[in-house]
Amino acid sequence: MARDILEAESKLRLSNRVQRLMAEAETNPLKDWISVVEGVVDPEICNQFNITAHQKHRILAFYPELNDDIFYGRYNRARRGEMKEGEVFVDVPLVDLTGSRTSLMATQQQQQRQRQQQQKPKQEQNTSPPLVIIAGSIT
Repeated sequence: MARDILEAESKLRLSNRVQRLMAEAETNPLKDWISVVEGVVDPEICNQFNITAHQKHRILAFYPELNDDIFYGRYNRARRGEMKEGEVFVDVPLVDLTGSRTSLMATQQQQQRQRQQQQKPKQEQNTSPPLVIIAGSIT
């Protein structure tokens, strides 16, 4: 059944309808191809096989031998993005290494303050670890 689910998902994702929806979503600054997966592909496949989205996403955990059959491994639409250095970014919530909640904007502002402190004598400078952002995908 797991292979049937993956094959049905691949067929649906490659359909003209879904490819058109993904292409349209990628031209909208508030959407992305993943919104089509969440809003169209997942519900249709889950309904067809009477499973939850969580169950569908866990198939490879239970059947790693199917990894080569999975759609998003073969037809990955993810890209590096179009943001360039110096452009305004969307503020997003983050959790720092101590577990404290912060945001990308707050972290950026903190780094600016630290750069300003670098102009002070060395004994007055505060040092902090570099910013590392770990992000993931729902697929």
